Amino acid sequence: MHRKDWMPLGHEQRCKLAERIFKNLTGDLRIKAGLPAGIPVGEWYDGVYTEKCTVFCNAFYVWENIPTRTPIAMDNLNAAEENFIPLVRKLHNFVSENPVITDSDLETIGFPKHSSGGHAPAQVAETAPYMVATAAGARIVDIGYGATLASRAKPAGQHGIEVIHEISDTKPELEQMTRSDFDTRTPLRITFHDSERGKTLWFAGRWENTRGQKGPFGEIQSIIIP
Repeated sequence: MHRKDWMPLGHEQRCKLAERIFKNLTGDLRIKAGLPAGIPVGEWYDGVYTEKCTVFCNAFYVWENIPTRTPIAMDNLNAAEENFIPLVRKLHNFVSENPVITDSDLETIGFPKHSSGGHAPAQVAETAPYMVATAAGARIVDIGYGATLASRAKPAGQHGIEVIHEISDTKPELEQMTRSDFDTRTPLRITFHDSERGKTLWFAGRWENTRGQKGPFGEIQSIIIP
């Protein structure tokens, strides 16, 4: 089966991508890409993106070293990678949509070339994801999602789901849900404390496309925390 997603698989390959971007997206190419220092998007690149990228690669180096490959190191790597992936996707989308960036520029940076059929920006989802929550064990809730009841696939152009949730005795409004998680591969697993068992978890989800644009939230649903 052909894999359409350009994102490399595996911690090592993703770290190599991060290193390549950091090495090559500099000087004139960085300016050409629209990321010069001193403007807001350049500050985002130097601050938010570079910070999360560095945390991810440092976590990989710790995990890669057998003497320091502990369960904590694995948890740190997974958490850092989850933070890094949405940002590198945003960076790719911003750079690749720049009309002066060539296929050669993209390959130098470490990104895939423009599609042969012409670049068509990912659309904002018009519908909310289908979601179902199940008790996956003590203090664990899995939220499965997909385009429809019969399909776990994501709609075209959507790279993940944002789920907001809140523990409450009564059904909250969307704006009252203060907790948020992002996930790219169903199901989303949420863990809780012993003190939260037996309480009601309310949740709602929406798609986010590869440009970071979000669709509408679906219905607010609930499940008792096991």
